[in-house]
Amino acid sequence: MKSECPDCGFRLVKHVEREEYDYKGKTSDLDTSILRCSKCGKEIVNPKERDNHKKRIELSVDGFLTDRDIKRIRQKLRLTQHEMADKLGSWAKNICAI
Repeated sequence: MKSECPDCGFRLVKHVEREEYDYKGKTSDLDTSILRCSKCGKEIVNPKERDNHKKRIELSVDGFLTDRDIKRIRQKLRLTQHEMADKLGSWAKNICAI
């Protein structure tokens, strides 16, 4: 994203806002990065980032591994993406690209 405000041209400063997100009765912290203009106060939020955070929370609550879980496991096993894909088979090629 640009580092200048689209309205006034001043510098955008990154802030992280935390809110509670409830999914199936489980409450989790949802962090959202916001770029805020240091002059006019305009805020720019990347909705895809927020949606990705929500999806990770939902997958975790539903008992699925998230992309971060898979990467952590792969790194703990000291495997490259290619090595993990070979061990899991061709059905896992996309998963191992994480």
